[in-house]
Amino acid sequence: MRKSLPVIVILALGVLVLRARLGDVPVVGPSGGGLGYLAVYGTLPGFSLVDTAGNPFTDGSVKGSVWVASFIFTRCGGPCPVLCGRMADLQEEFRAERGVRLVSVTVDPDYDTPRILAAFAARVRADPERWVFATGEKEAVHALARDGFKLGGTEDVTLHSTRFVLVDALFRIRGYYDGTDAAAFAALRSDLRALLRAEGGP
Repeated sequence: MRKSLPVIVILALGVLVLRARLGDVPVVGPSGGGLGYLAVYGTLPGFSLVDTAGNPFTDGSVKGSVWVASFIFTRCGGPCPVLCGRMADLQEEFRAERGVRLVSVTVDPDYDTPRILAAFAARVRADPERWVFATGEKEAVHALARDGFKLGGTEDVTLHSTRFVLVDALFRIRGYYDGTDAAAFAALRSDLRALLRAEGGP
């Protein structure tokens, strides 16, 4: 027992270091699609952003919808094209589901004006009725990512989170999924369908 104690201590320290690096946000993998796997990780606060037309985009804009959020920026040469490609896949797969919305928020609002975002949205063929690109005041965007979605700081745009966040119609966070990982993305698709069924969808 005494010989195993140092090993236990080392493992415990490793877990603490890992949590310090990742925060308290879980990374969700395949769930098997069961709704019982969809814990509640918190409730989002209200927010006020601007869409590609320069119109207000607020928490009221997605009220009553099941939605998926991501944080990107248009000059990103790293994971953002993958994230947007995944969002485009969701848009196509859930096109018939009127209760589903997709929201991509820029972490580079100083550059990503509504006009810039509109051009970018057109390139990725985003349907504005389904998939919204939004920007806002820098501090508001960073606070939303950090304190609302619990995704850590976004002050350094190159280090923004690659996680998708699944949100239910009551504004509760129901899952986090690495948007660059195929298995995690498959879990998101499955869990999104399960959540729609649970909330009265087909």
